[in-house]
Amino acid sequence: NGCETPDNPGVKAAIKAAMKHGGIVAIPAPIDGKSTDFSDVFMNFGPEEVMRQISEATSKYSFAQMPDNFYPDHVKGSWKLFYGTEKSSHMLGDMLFVTALGRKKDSSSWMYFIEYHDRDGKHRTVTIPADKVTGDGTEWLSTLTSSGYHCIAGNKALLEKYITSCNPEKRIRIVTRTGWADTAFVTVAKIYNQPHEGEQYQLTSAAKGVTSQSGTLKGWQEKLGDLLPNNPLYQFTICVALSGPLLNFVPVGSGGFHFFGDSS
Repeated sequence: NGCETPDNPGVKAAIKAAMKHGGIVAIPAPIDGKSTDFSDVFMNFGPEEVMRQISEATSKYSFAQMPDNFYPDHVKGSWKLFYGTEKSSHMLGDMLFVTALGRKKDSSSWMYFIEYHDRDGKHRTVTIPADKVTGDGTEWLSTLTSSGYHCIAGNKALLEKYITSCNPEKRIRIVTRTGWADTAFVTVAKIYNQPHEGEQYQLTSAAKGVTSQSGTLKGWQEKLGDLLPNNPLYQFTICVALSGPLLNFVPVGSGGFHFFGDSS
């Protein structure tokens, strides 16, 4: 890691090769701000730290092989996507990666998971339905550009070729509603019991507006929680309201409880 050298050409060359051919780049962390290799890391911190940094690289700088004739290059401080042949080469826009393919449990509704950095340098992950990319419309490209992706005009066909030629190994299970998905519980804010290995679950953006937050935890505790002691009917009501997710574990159906007035 030649961090003391302007533009760190060694690290850039390694990342460029990994992007192009599909590889993992393990970059040793600088020691006291100075250029470092893994021998330095070993001598200062031992083999465990070397192992940790190399293992961490699999999630930070791991790439799938790029399609033929497409390649990355570093231009004016950022990575760009190029298309080149023996006769010519030109830039398509900012670098983007197809990092995973998603689909529903029945293997329908396939999606591309596309990652890039927007014009402010913020990391973005956008899902694009596969049938939109292969269609005649430009909706998929509008989705990218409206989320900050910089595309040079006139390159729609080549970007479409790039995306559809990528074949990442990672698969994601698409979920379109909150609640149970096999053994995972899906909410807008978090997916509980997300598998650490194998396929993970992802809630599509179309389903993210179904729930919202009202008030604060402290406000609920003070205005509602204070009423719970010595109020068995109220305690029962709160428990029933929170019991829905647990029905997946017990052999009973869903239902309700009638408190007041005539019942149908």
